[in-house]
Amino acid sequence: MNKNYMLGAMIFLIIGISVAFFIQSAGSQTEEHFSASYDTQFGTVSINTKLPESPSIITMYRVIPSKNDMVEYFANKLIAVRYNLSSEADAPDAAEKALIPYGGLPDGAKLALVKTGYIEGYNSETGEVTEKFPIETNVQYNRFIDGKPVVGDGGSIYIDLGDYGELITLYKVWRTVSPDGTAQIIPVSAAIEKLGRGELLGHKPKCACQLNVDKISLGYYEKDLDEPQEFLEPVWIFSGNLSSGDSWNYYVYARESVNISTTTVPEPVQRKPIVPMRPPPNNSSLEIPVNDKPVNTTITHGNLS
Repeated sequence: MNKNYMLGAMIFLIIGISVAFFIQSAGSQTEEHFSASYDTQFGTVSINTKLPESPSIITMYRVIPSKNDMVEYFANKLIAVRYNLSSEADAPDAAEKALIPYGGLPDGAKLALVKTGYIEGYNSETGEVTEKFPIETNVQYNRFIDGKPVVGDGGSIYIDLGDYGELITLYKVWRTVSPDGTAQIIPVSAAIEKLGRGELLGHKPKCACQLNVDKISLGYYEKDLDEPQEFLEPVWIFSGNLSSGDSWNYYVYARESVNISTTTVPEPVQRKPIVPMRPPPNNSSLEIPVNDKPVNTTITHGNLS
């Protein structure tokens, strides 16, 4: 009896250890830490992060063209000193009111930035800022579907507010979509292989900077307003910081093959079109005619989170 009991206990222990090892091994596949560096046509991309889970399928969203999906609005006088701007605390409410004639704030919108823009007077010899003049309150929204980010030149709303919540600028690219089945997607490991081959969507930074990727996630890609699009395509998103210090994303198409362009163009830090006398992208400056502002001034804006 004792021998049989000991034998049974040993077998039970071995089975238990095997099951525990299997569970631990299965769990480590979704928490695997990946480290590698690739020289691509976009520059060096270094990955040093845990790999996310890789689902085999994803919901596809078909574009249903609707009114107010694409909106460009510019007031006559974009740049002017204004002393009755909405505060940064009140600006989101003012922005939502300004959006009412354009379909309102859509579902899946997440507030990304609220920032006051200024004209800054400076000493041309020392570069020291000597005075600031408020010109706008900037509010930006990013888009999420099923909790996944929508990236690219679309999936965003950019608003500039003037005195008393007046709408100065509205740039909205937010296609109406409807679920339309599912599609198989490649695992994150295959997306990394595509990245290593330089098969990237989206944009190339202006500098030849190394991108240090510290996060990989799954999302959808929405094009700019002047590009036709039938579906919001799934993409793997490689996020990190350039060696210049700026944050950046690279996108890899998450389906094995489809007719989609991988050409790249420079992307401003803010998703906003460049138009005559329009406030510039973040981290840049714009010179205004002397009769419109004090001498030696620039315009500053906030950073998109």
